[in-house]
Order: sequence, then structure tokens, then C-alpha cells
Amino acid sequence: MLPDSPGGRAVAVLVVVLVCLAIAVGTRGRLPLWSALLGAAAMAGSYEQPYVADPSGFLTTSPVSATAVLVTAAAGFVATSLLGPVVQQRRDDEALLADARRQVDAERAQAERAEAARAATDHTLADGARLAPRRADAAPATAATPVYRPFDAAPEA
Repeated sequence: MLPDSPGGRAVAVLVVVLVCLAIAVGTRGRLPLWSALLGAAAMAGSYEQPYVADPSGFLTTSPVSATAVLVTAAAGFVATSLLGPVVQQRRDDEALLADARRQVDAERAQAERAEAARAATDHTLADGARLAPRRADAAPATAATPVYRPFDAAPEA
């Protein structure tokens, strides 16, 4: 319909891109734009050589080109249909494994925090004697007043 000139080709490419964009928007991303553009490029690449070789015989040679593109697309569809569930299952398994790893890491971090808190309140000397923790209301420590006293020690007089 358009003249065989650079301007006509530019308009044709613009129309094809806009149609592909409308399809992508109309399907709300379920059919991505790259997929529609790839299909348009495959059709244009398939039709280009027969058209250049014999423009008047385009109607007789175009079904062969269309069939070649459709068979190739059908093979891709079958491969995707067969491999899609396998790939999806692997992705689901990887997601579950990642969730389990995050859970283990969170539990490990919580255990480490609990251990650190317990160690901060555990006042055991190297010889095994336990010290009484310092009371918050006690007077500030001086050189004469020890901060911790052994539990088994007699109270100071």
C-alpha cells in the first residue's frame, strides 16, 4: 500500500511497532513487547527475500514463508509448554530453599543475641565461683567497694 521508498518503509516500520505496542498494552504485559517485535522481525525476514526476488509472485511465495515461520513458532511453543513447568518447579524450589536459608539465618542470629545477652549477665569467675550482679540501686563502686561479690562469700561487716 505504501510506496517503496525510505519514507514508505519508515511509515511501515512505525505502524508495525505501534501495532506491537498496542498488543503488548492490550494484553497487560502477558504478551511482552519484545515477543511481538521478535515475531514481526521473523515475518519480515522471512518475506523479504521472496519479495525482492519476485514482487509480482509474492502471493504465491508468501504461504511458504508464512508456513516456515509458523512451524518454527510452533516448535518454540511446544518446547516452552514442555519445559515451562520444569523451569517453574525449579524456581519454586529455589524460592523455598532461599526462604529456609533466611529462616535458619534469622534463628541463628536470634540464638547469638540470646547467647550474648546471657553472657553479659553471667558472672562466673575462671575458678567457677559465681558473682552476684551489681544492683542498680547500689552506691557507685569505689576502690574499697568491690563491684561484684561471690555468692558464697560472707557479707561484709
